[in-house]
Amino acid sequence: MDVLPENWLALQIFLQCQTQWRVIAGMGGAFYQGLDYPSVDVVIRLQAPKKKRRKTFQAVQLIEQGALSRINEKN
Repeated sequence: MDVLPENWLALQIFLQCQTQWRVIAGMGGAFYQGLDYPSVDVVIRLQAPKKKRRKTFQAVQLIEQGALSRINEKN
């Protein structure tokens, strides 16, 4: 998979947050709500330059939306 250079930081942050999903478990199985944003914020503050943090967070959210649609697909 090719990643555009302007998206590389957001992808790296998303991957670093891969254990920070909010999950609801029930009789029908697990439902992923999304990433735990306070945890994402910590990673962004550590990894992204201050001027790029807002844009990076928005890019992480776009990746999250795509991931959620795939993760929560029903067979």
